[in-house]
Amino acid sequence: MSNFYAESISFLLNHFNTDLENGLSHANIIDARERHGTNEHKSKMVKSEIGLFFEQVLNWKLLLLIATAVIFALTDDDTLKIPSVLFIGSVFIITLSWSIFVAINLRKKQNQCNTHFNVTVSVIRQGKQEKCSPTEIVPGDLLLLKPGNFIPADARIVQSEGLTVNESALFGSSGSAQKSDNDLEEAGLTPEKQTNMVFGGTYVDSGMGQAIVVRIGKQLEMYQHDRSTRTMPNEMTVAENQIKFFVDILRIAGIVVGGIAVAILWWNESQQTNAIDWQVFVQFALLFAIAATPHDLLLLLNAILTQKVAGLLKIGVVLRNRQFLERLNRLTAFCSDEKGIASRKALTISNIYVDEQLVNRPVWESWLKTLDTLPKEEKSTRVNSISPRFQVPQGAPGLVLTAGLGTSGERYYDRYDIDHAHQQVIKETMKQLGYELTELQSKMELVAEYPWTSNFGYELHVFQSAENEYLNILFGDARNVLEACDYILVNTELKEFSNDQYEVSNEILNYMQNSRNTVYGVASVHSEVPLTPPEVQRMSTFLGFIGFSANDDEEIREAIKAFTDTGLKVILISDSDEQSTTDLARELGLIHSRNAVGTREELMKLSTQEFDKEVPNWNAYSQPTQEQRRNIVLSLKRHNHSVGFLGRDVNDQRAMITADLAFADTRYASHFALEHADCLIVEKGFKAVKDCLLFAREAYQNLSGSLRWCLSCTLSQFLTVIFGLVLFVAFEFEEMPLTITQVIWVQFLTTMLPALGLGFEKLYLNEKQQRPGRAVLLLPKTAVLDVVCRSVVISLMTIIHFLVLTTFATDSSIEVAQTAACTTLIFAQVASYFQCTRYPWESLFKRMFANIRLFFILIGIIGLHLGVMYVEPLHELLGIVPLREEWVVTSLCSLILLLLPLNLAINPRRDGH
Repeated sequence: MSNFYAESISFLLNHFNTDLENGLSHANIIDARERHGTNEHKSKMVKSEIGLFFEQVLNWKLLLLIATAVIFALTDDDTLKIPSVLFIGSVFIITLSWSIFVAINLRKKQNQCNTHFNVTVSVIRQGKQEKCSPTEIVPGDLLLLKPGNFIPADARIVQSEGLTVNESALFGSSGSAQKSDNDLEEAGLTPEKQTNMVFGGTYVDSGMGQAIVVRIGKQLEMYQHDRSTRTMPNEMTVAENQIKFFVDILRIAGIVVGGIAVAILWWNESQQTNAIDWQVFVQFALLFAIAATPHDLLLLLNAILTQKVAGLLKIGVVLRNRQFLERLNRLTAFCSDEKGIASRKALTISNIYVDEQLVNRPVWESWLKTLDTLPKEEKSTRVNSISPRFQVPQGAPGLVLTAGLGTSGERYYDRYDIDHAHQQVIKETMKQLGYELTELQSKMELVAEYPWTSNFGYELHVFQSAENEYLNILFGDARNVLEACDYILVNTELKEFSNDQYEVSNEILNYMQNSRNTVYGVASVHSEVPLTPPEVQRMSTFLGFIGFSANDDEEIREAIKAFTDTGLKVILISDSDEQSTTDLARELGLIHSRNAVGTREELMKLSTQEFDKEVPNWNAYSQPTQEQRRNIVLSLKRHNHSVGFLGRDVNDQRAMITADLAFADTRYASHFALEHADCLIVEKGFKAVKDCLLFAREAYQNLSGSLRWCLSCTLSQFLTVIFGLVLFVAFEFEEMPLTITQVIWVQFLTTMLPALGLGFEKLYLNEKQQRPGRAVLLLPKTAVLDVVCRSVVISLMTIIHFLVLTTFATDSSIEVAQTAACTTLIFAQVASYFQCTRYPWESLFKRMFANIRLFFILIGIIGLHLGVMYVEPLHELLGIVPLREEWVVTSLCSLILLLLPLNLAINPRRDGH
């Protein structure tokens, strides 16, 4: 059946065995799942473990190791064949195992991150509201539709109030589609014209409603149009492109130099009329190709990024993709609404109006503190008979108790809405008063709930206390509740609401309401039957007002000040009026004058050029439109800012898409914002944003240092064999400074094993040192110069030591000279790591122990090489022999590189500061 839009609601209820009041039963859910399956959406094919295995085997480095092992296996020298093949095979297996493990771990960690971005949808099942995964939706489920909510399946609307849906991703239309629960009898309507249907993959823009699910899985309309859910781009990041560029340059250089070396060797052999051994030629070429091939740096880059993304979760932030850490590092401007900036502010009851008396917060909290240490019985007595000296009306505890019952429902309560915070405050206050909500609910059955709607402005909860006795509680917008009342309760006495009392209550409400306070009204009606929102109008009894405010949080102002002091621009995007926006921005320290606030009307009058001139002066905006929010982001980007935007609902859609990095707070963001966010704030609010920016900045600089060191190790090995080729050609040296097995050994020790510890540095999150600055490349020009200089120094130290031993030390054999060169190269590379990654303001000792894991790995590398050198059965394996007085030069070179501050990539005065 495809024409569900033309069927009556009663037919659909019968067809799917459901009803509007209770939804599906447990048995019906199981039956529907067996018949229709799960609501699985199409996804990209994921590589299997076998696919990952072959992808890693085809790595250029591993292919070179296979070729080298084959060449040694074909040699006639049995004393060299077996040890060399075993050694190369062992390196191959270890390297391949590491690559496969990291690749699988990357996919596992990415899947774990993705779970934080999964949304839950609200349905009515067995008479209660439940939240479940979109994949668990079955035909017949009764969906609750609210602004910003994700629609997981095709559904027929059965109730609606001002409902509009964003269907642009499905049909390519602009604007919102109006929806209703009206029956449509016209046959053959296209999906765009089926106004009583909502379709999977779309979002609610505004209004509320309910809908019966009619199609799931591959039957969804989105797949009939060949639409798919959002997928991550496959293009490489700037960092990956840089690493790939340098790796490709080294690889090509290795092949070219290897070819030149073979040509020179062939020329020499042909001039001496020697027999040409092709195995020697191939080994000679492989020597240069392997020396110029670094460890899999792209895989290492992603492994370190994944490690850092896991660290971000500890400070309350989740990235959708590890590559977004690069964008996070570059952020220089952050746009947020008042909720995002002040999200760590704790709500409290600011004042109470009951029994025609206004109680301010100091008086109210002072009285509550007197109850803290009292036993339960004495507390109950104190609450029921409040002493006049406390200036708290007798009706105050009852007002809080009624408000607690009026917000205790589960069916329509939106857990992502800020009202949940008010509910929590009321619950906590009830506990202070000695009331237990669960105990009260056990005595009074909740028989009906009605959501907060635009028509009535309050929610209605109906409790049954006895047969034919019902308590109807109104809780919501203070003015709407006040207007629904014809009676007032004063000191337990029920009175008709006089005009004077109504005017006084209005004046009190005007006084209580301000830019920082939210005021709710509480009223009730006793009846013999359950009432509906229209029925309680003009017959309710007014109980009072409860005002809520956010405590001033010095931590937020300190975070903003830390950001602004270090160059990060914080912009307030407020939905409040101009005066409220100005007051909040001043309170937060974002502005110091009214001229720093832009309003919707002012933005409409400005051209693009005029707007660009004002952007540096404006740090707050009042009620900007969707398009204006996008223009704010675009203008900031034209001023060379990298912009982060904290979105909440569909009003932020264009700005989130335009920003360099889109944020969403899981506590109040709509499904739309969660789906389109690159970065989720799961706890700590604005402080988490500050910490994650500092974390990303420091992590990215540490990553740059680690990769510079890896490139330095590879380039120094390559330069060493190039210098050896010069000696071989120009000075007719008989041997190279390193054999092919020694090159493989050096690379295994200085690039493969350290990869197990890179990326585990301790981060200090010091805003004075880790200044958010302009966009910084992973490997800027200074980093390239740093890599080249370090590599030249290390290779010259190595080749000079080899040259001295082969030229002037007559008692030294070629094996000793090669061993000394190999040892100098390894030790110098290990020693250079600490200076390569050390910050100018950091001591060498502190840097050495910043990564404990890597420190012990480097110590193990030294011990492993010494073991090969001094354990006699291993001598022939690599052609390494024990050293004696040669240790003096090796130790001196290593000590120089350990103490010499050779680091040209980190400037202590970045970004002109």
